[in-house]
Amino acid sequence: MPLDDTPAQHKKNAPTSVKFAIITVSTSRYETYGSVSEPGLADDISGNVMLDLISGSGFDVKSYSLLPDNESLIAGHVRELTDAD
Repeated sequence: MPLDDTPAQHKKNAPTSVKFAIITVSTSRYETYGSVSEPGLADDISGNVMLDLISGSGFDVKSYSLLPDNESLIAGHVRELTDAD
Protein backbone atom coordinates (compact mmCIF):
# COMPACT_ATOMS: atom_id res chain seq x y z
CA MET A 1 0.00 0.00 0.00
CA PRO A 2 1.50 3.35 -0.98
CA LEU A 3 1.95 5.84 1.84
CA ASP A 4 -0.51 8.22 0.15
CA ASP A 5 -3.32 5.70 0.73
CA THR A 6 -2.87 5.64 4.51
CA PRO A 7 -5.52 8.32 5.40
CA ALA A 8 -8.08 6.80 3.05
CA GLN A 9 -7.42 3.32 4.41
CA HIS A 10 -7.77 4.59 7.98
CA LYS A 11 -11.11 6.25 7.21
CA LYS A 12 -12.33 3.09 5.50
CA ASN A 13 -11.54 0.95 8.56
CA ALA A 14 -12.44 3.48 11.27
CA PRO A 15 -15.62 3.10 13.31
CA THR A 16 -18.50 5.31 12.17
CA SER A 17 -19.42 6.33 15.71
CA VAL A 18 -17.82 6.67 19.11
CA LYS A 19 -19.47 5.94 22.45
CA PHE A 20 -18.56 7.77 25.63
CA ALA A 21 -19.11 6.96 29.30
CA ILE A 22 -18.07 9.27 32.12
CA ILE A 23 -16.93 7.68 35.35
CA THR A 24 -16.13 9.87 38.34
CA VAL A 25 -14.20 8.12 41.10
CA SER A 26 -14.69 9.75 44.50
CA THR A 27 -15.41 7.89 47.70
CA SER A 28 -16.44 11.02 49.60
CA ARG A 29 -18.81 12.15 46.85
CA TYR A 30 -20.19 8.61 46.52
CA GLU A 31 -20.81 8.46 50.29
CA THR A 32 -22.68 11.76 50.09
CA TYR A 33 -24.72 11.21 46.90
CA GLY A 34 -24.68 7.47 46.24
CA SER A 35 -25.12 6.11 42.75
CA VAL A 36 -26.47 8.84 40.48
CA SER A 37 -27.18 8.97 36.75
CA GLU A 38 -25.85 12.44 35.94
CA PRO A 39 -23.10 14.71 37.30
CA GLY A 40 -25.48 17.49 38.31
CA LEU A 41 -27.10 15.20 40.88
CA ALA A 42 -23.76 14.77 42.66
CA ASP A 43 -22.47 18.35 42.42
CA ASP A 44 -19.74 16.85 40.20
CA ILE A 45 -18.06 19.83 38.54
CA SER A 46 -15.48 17.80 36.62
CA GLY A 47 -18.16 15.39 35.43
CA ASN A 48 -20.23 18.34 34.19
CA VAL A 49 -17.20 19.78 32.38
CA MET A 50 -16.57 16.45 30.65
CA LEU A 51 -20.24 16.12 29.72
CA ASP A 52 -20.25 19.64 28.25
CA LEU A 53 -17.00 19.07 26.31
CA ILE A 54 -18.11 15.76 24.84
CA SER A 55 -21.66 16.89 24.06
CA GLY A 56 -20.42 20.22 22.73
CA SER A 57 -18.23 18.33 20.27
CA GLY A 58 -21.29 16.60 18.84
CA PHE A 59 -20.96 13.26 20.62
CA ASP A 60 -23.38 11.45 22.92
CA VAL A 61 -22.52 10.40 26.43
CA LYS A 62 -24.08 6.97 26.89
CA SER A 63 -23.70 6.84 30.66
CA TYR A 64 -22.44 8.61 33.74
CA SER A 65 -21.34 6.78 36.86
CA LEU A 66 -20.16 7.87 40.28
CA LEU A 67 -18.09 5.19 41.98
CA PRO A 68 -16.14 4.91 45.23
CA ASP A 69 -12.37 4.48 45.03
CA ASN A 70 -12.46 0.69 44.89
CA GLU A 71 -10.30 -1.00 42.27
CA SER A 72 -12.47 -4.08 41.81
CA LEU A 73 -15.68 -2.03 41.52
CA ILE A 74 -14.08 0.28 38.95
CA ALA A 75 -12.65 -2.60 36.91
CA GLY A 76 -15.95 -4.46 37.01
CA HIS A 77 -17.87 -1.40 35.90
CA VAL A 78 -15.49 -0.74 33.01
CA ARG A 79 -15.86 -4.39 31.95
CA GLU A 80 -19.66 -4.05 32.05
CA LEU A 81 -19.50 -0.94 29.88
CA THR A 82 -17.19 -2.49 27.31
CA ASP A 83 -19.07 -5.81 27.25
CA ALA A 84 -22.35 -3.96 26.63
CA ASP A 85 -20.92 -2.53 23.42
